[in-house]
Parts: sequence; structure tokens; C-alpha cells
Amino acid sequence: MVDPFTMVVNSPNHMYLAQGLSQKQAHQEGTESLQIIKVSLRKALQLMEERKITHSATCVAILKIALLSKEKK
Repeated sequence: MVDPFTMVVNSPNHMYLAQGLSQKQAHQEGTESLQIIKVSLRKALQLMEERKITHSATCVAILKIALLSKEKK
């Protein structure tokens, strides 16, 4: 969990790591435009460095996963 707006509003972001999932066809609502892009952890870290991934909760999740993967080694 992270609190991205501690000075403005109480808005905790809960993050979960799901494993062993399979992708199925998305059922988007009429106004939605979603694009799924699969990348390796290394590539995700690179995209953060290049400022192509900037969503704060996503960046925290990527960094936490990187830390967890190092701990397992």
C-alpha cells in the first residue's frame, strides 16, 4: 500500500502481485481504450528511467517487485 496524496486527501493505493495468470479477451466499456503491453521487469525498470512509465503507484509496484526478486536470489 502507498499513500500518494498524504497532504491533500486520504487515498491509499493497494497493490497486489498476482502470479500464474492467463490473458483472456477484455470486455471494455464503450468509452474505454486499454492497451496491454507485456514487458520484462528489466524493461519496466528501463521504461521508468526513461520516464515512459510515470504513474507513481505503478513505479512503486515495479520497484517493490525488483526488490522482492533480489531478496529471493
